[in-house]
Amino acid sequence: MKAYRYTLRPLSAWATPWHADTLWGSLCWAWRELAGKDALEDLLDRFPTEKNPNVSPPFVLSDAFPVSLLPFPLGANDGRTVDQKGKSLWCRVTDFEAWADGTTAELPAPPGQQTPFRPYGLLHAQRSRLTDSTEGGELFEMDQSTFHPDFPKEEDRVLSVYIRTEEAWLAPLRACWDALSCKGFGARSSTGLGSFELVGSELPCDWLDIKDSHNGFLSLSHFVPAKTDPHDGYWKLHVKNPKFAATRVPLPFKGNLITLTPGSRFRTGTKPQPFYGRMLPTPRTGFQKALHCGLALAAPLTWEK
Repeated sequence: MKAYRYTLRPLSAWATPWHADTLWGSLCWAWRELAGKDALEDLLDRFPTEKNPNVSPPFVLSDAFPVSLLPFPLGANDGRTVDQKGKSLWCRVTDFEAWADGTTAELPAPPGQQTPFRPYGLLHAQRSRLTDSTEGGELFEMDQSTFHPDFPKEEDRVLSVYIRTEEAWLAPLRACWDALSCKGFGARSSTGLGSFELVGSELPCDWLDIKDSHNGFLSLSHFVPAKTDPHDGYWKLHVKNPKFAATRVPLPFKGNLITLTPGSRFRTGTKPQPFYGRMLPTPRTGFQKALHCGLALAAPLTWEK
């Protein structure tokens, strides 16, 4: 499997975080719209599960990150003293490359790049089911985000999504990205939120190539670890409440899900694998093969002695 990078330019605010599992699910629904239900089920059969653990997934995605930035490796020294406030949240890709190969580098991104996003709430009027109007309805607030207006350059206000896959999968996945860009990503896409365009073609990422000298990995995805995954490292938990992205299944809510965040890193001792984590079966009436993606795209690194 080779690593590539997609570049996405948001054209509006977004209400759903650009997490790997949500991106994966959105691409799967686009696959179904383009090729049909049977094709989607064939695709899902290619992902490893407890019943079929020995298959290799056709592709593994990362979260979407600001261009040229990666999540700061948890537990790494960010050069701050104990009396300084805040922690480094991001590092530059070029600095991570050097650090991951065991070279001492200034890892934290500059202060101006530590807050690339600006979350805010937007008030909406609740529509009455009795009158089909907003008259007398209560207001509710919905969280959404955009790039921070002080983020250094407007041309840098794009997102990077990394993928590990075989070359034969690039063309059909590109079609899915194009279909998703026409519809929009995440909640309230019908109102214009989550609008984006795909910029250029996918680009190879040689810095994600796994070498014999590597003995650890950094997760670039929100993921659910498998029982056999390494546990010597640093991690942060994030509780999610995922649901199906379409209305084709009953009971769309999947319940609470505990994931490890991007930036979590682990010592493997030997050459790391291209991905970690596991797929979670979420069967529903009429869609028994439904899955939730808990895989992590692994960025290899040389664990410091």
